[in-house]
Amino acid sequence: MVRNMVVLNETYFGAFLNSPNIKVISNLILLLTGVGYGAISIASNASYIANFDSPVLQNVLVPLIFILFGLLSAFITKIGLALLLWAGQEGWAAKRCSRKSIWLPLLRCFPGCWVSHT
Repeated sequence: MVRNMVVLNETYFGAFLNSPNIKVISNLILLLTGVGYGAISIASNASYIANFDSPVLQNVLVPLIFILFGLLSAFITKIGLALLLWAGQEGWAAKRCSRKSIWLPLLRCFPGCWVSHT
């Protein structure tokens, strides 16, 4: 399916967007990306986190803050990419993606999102 989406086959985009679990999968990918951003931040700032005196700060509060900011970063990235996709469609006067597909982070990597789905 992904191969056919990359080569701009409209029927596969329609099947992909009409699958019942697409919103759940999209949100799960966004959640995992945000947690991944937070985990990378924790790993890169491990010496800073270890300098706190309180074990609650070291083990709970500061890592939780990093993960929350990772989730926020992933959400802001999703919004920014959606706006970039919209601006690209307006600038190139391309066929518009459906309103449903513009908010799906799964489609950001596929150039076939320029193809109409409706």
